[in-house]
Amino acid sequence: MNNKLAIIAAALAIMVLAACGGWNTPAHYVPTQTVPPTAVALGETWQTRWDETVAMAGKEGRVIMVYATISPKVRSTIGKAFKDRFGIEIEFVTGEASELTLKLRGERQVGLYLGDVVLAGAGPLITSMSPAGLLDPLPPVLILPEVVETKKWQSGVLPFADRKTKVMGLTTQYNVGLTRNTELVNEGDLVSFHDLLRPEWKGKIVMIDPSVRGSGSDLVVSWALGAWGVEETKEYLRGLVQQEVTLIRDSRLHVEWVARGKYPLGLGASKAHLASFVRAGAPVLPMEMAEGGYITWGPGGLGLLIKPAHPAAATVFINWLLSREGQIIFSKAFGTPSKRIDVPATDIDPSLVMVPGDKVYIEDEQGILANGQVITMVKEVMAPLFK
Repeated sequence: MNNKLAIIAAALAIMVLAACGGWNTPAHYVPTQTVPPTAVALGETWQTRWDETVAMAGKEGRVIMVYATISPKVRSTIGKAFKDRFGIEIEFVTGEASELTLKLRGERQVGLYLGDVVLAGAGPLITSMSPAGLLDPLPPVLILPEVVETKKWQSGVLPFADRKTKVMGLTTQYNVGLTRNTELVNEGDLVSFHDLLRPEWKGKIVMIDPSVRGSGSDLVVSWALGAWGVEETKEYLRGLVQQEVTLIRDSRLHVEWVARGKYPLGLGASKAHLASFVRAGAPVLPMEMAEGGYITWGPGGLGLLIKPAHPAAATVFINWLLSREGQIIFSKAFGTPSKRIDVPATDIDPSLVMVPGDKVYIEDEQGILANGQVITMVKEVMAPLFK
């Protein structure tokens, strides 16, 4: 589905939600096409400001503090690359997004502004950190032409994930939602998600718990806002209850159970864990359904903390990370495709990359904010499984 059709589909989905009642979804966000030229003062070239910013960064103690949920591999890779490039050390403060939000709020309450940048999922940045007043808009610190030129980015727009332009999504992640044990399920055994409701699959499906934010709830959002609409999604969830689907929150164990054949089919698998099992040669693969897949921002969200402790170094880091050089390093370390169109996906697991022509629901701010409402619906409709 092209971008225009995706926008139309999302708009129609909003009307469906409104008709069903109880879903306080915002209007669909169409990303801005341009960034106001506020980063460069009158009579000043981007090169002049960039050189001055890099020089100032070197005088700030040659350090930058990044609050992050990213893995040790990604942290070490980008930390080394950035230090090699600019001589600036990155100190990482790590934890779950909820933990980092609490830590940052606690620091602000006592007047501490220690951090500079945050790297976490776009969802938590939009739903937690931005409403808590922890993030500043990004456009004023974007300097490099290759960063602000929209033609460098997918769909010809800068990858803002929110209307306030406080969050950027650096990566994309294509998901099909269903995995199979290749020794127990043939590729053509199922065509639609509705085929999972056939009697032969009763008790043979494991699903990532969609009553909490994660890949399970993302899958249900794609059904509610993309494939079917709210009412059909509710009916489908009732069908899964009748099928005695097993719910699990351990993303790695979820894929392992399918690979071992404990359950022939899995719903809502984590693509990171699925990719690792596939690379190891385990008998598990994603399975395309007629309803299509969905694209999420993945965990590669970027935000600028308010009153950064090292504003020049933070500006240098953000521009470098959004450049082709930074995105090649980041995307490869992360193992997910970049939003930049000039960054090759040659080292990326092919199952994470959408093929042109694929039917797909594209996550946006509206979908992220609807996630909480989907969770409420799941808890109500699938209540028998939570007793």
